[in-house]
Amino acid sequence: MTQIISSLLDYSSHYDVYFIDLWGLTHNGKEPFPSAIDVFKKLKEQGKTLIVISNAPRVPDMVRHLLKTNMNIDTDQLFDSIITSGLVCRQHIEKKYKGQKLYHIGPERDFNLYENLCESVPLNEADFVLLTGTEGWETSTADFTEVLTEIAHLRLPVLCANADKYVYIGDSKYICAGALAAQYQEITKNLNLKDGTDLIIFGKPYPEVFDLAMQEAAHFQTHLDKNRIIMLGDSLDTDIAGANQYGIHSLFTHSGVHKNESWDALEVKMEEPNLNPIFSIQGCLK
Repeated sequence: MTQIISSLLDYSSHYDVYFIDLWGLTHNGKEPFPSAIDVFKKLKEQGKTLIVISNAPRVPDMVRHLLKTNMNIDTDQLFDSIITSGLVCRQHIEKKYKGQKLYHIGPERDFNLYENLCESVPLNEADFVLLTGTEGWETSTADFTEVLTEIAHLRLPVLCANADKYVYIGDSKYICAGALAAQYQEITKNLNLKDGTDLIIFGKPYPEVFDLAMQEAAHFQTHLDKNRIIMLGDSLDTDIAGANQYGIHSLFTHSGVHKNESWDALEVKMEEPNLNPIFSIQGCLK
């Protein structure tokens, strides 16, 4: 049963390590949530370890830079380390596809995922496909049906660097790479090509990103106890489901991807297996 609380700080003595989501929990795509930043500062004053786990399709150094320059968030002061789905994806590319050619669907700024590893080429020359998002901020996957269908017919391996299906920037909702991956899965299903296609999605809720976060946390804590680790996030499908599957506690805030859903509807959702956080806050992190 999820416990609705007014402030995480009332329970901070229960945890040593905090895994922290960014988009929807720390900021809204335009500016940080002041109350969340205040919580992070107080946790650091208490000697807690704060590790960001983000589904950003880019390497941690770029995320750190963007948070500093675009959000004025002092990442060096607040966070002990940053782990991203992009980092896990890049490690996979380096291990399995280094020196090969890829077809990239996403903005040019995400080239850091394959920089010095692979060459970006037209689809008909590619060995595999990388999904990081869209060139602009799109609201629908409709424009990608043709190219995703062609990819399915070519039976190329597909890597999705961001499990999130959509995100809010302020009050506007836009699709992410996870939505393209979901559409690709639907296309392969309709074409009866499931057995001949290879799709890997990186980030929460999958365990690899949590494994990396645990490795980072071990640098700051001499003994890691999963019962004293909590994931803070705004997405039931990625943050909360991932935490539950990984065997750690979680806190859900009604401040991001679910913000336009009624609390009554969310309470029903939170009764489903793997979607039930230990704590929930009706609004931003406090």
